[in-house]
Amino acid sequence: MVDTGTMGGRLEELLRRQGEPEDVRVTDVHPIPGGDSLVTMGFTASSSARTRRYVVRADPSGVGLTGTDRRSDWDLLQALTAQGRVPMPAAHWFDDGLVLGTPGIVLDFVDGPQLGAHAATADDAEQRRLPDFTARWQG
Repeated sequence: MVDTGTMGGRLEELLRRQGEPEDVRVTDVHPIPGGDSLVTMGFTASSSARTRRYVVRADPSGVGLTGTDRRSDWDLLQALTAQGRVPMPAAHWFDDGLVLGTPGIVLDFVDGPQLGAHAATADDAEQRRLPDFTARWQG
């Protein structure tokens, strides 16, 4: 398991390497439940310039449940962010594991239900609409 105790310092280093101010501080690092294949954590980054909430999605330490690749995910998420046509959290930074200790992607935090939780509680009309919606932005 990725250590949330050391993740704050690692995230601070990553953000500084990506151009955030030297005084950036990461707080409130906490797991976000809901996925089994990746470690997902929310955090707050504060500096003299601003305060923002982010999410880091990282490979678990050891063997994961699936054989996904953070670099491929990053390439896709970065392209979708640049296009701006897909309603999604903006992808900001990628680490190949040198700083975070495992490959990971930092994205904006967006408050709201996860898609799976939303789909599980959706009424019949919404259940029928979701596949069409996801097909439109995937294609």
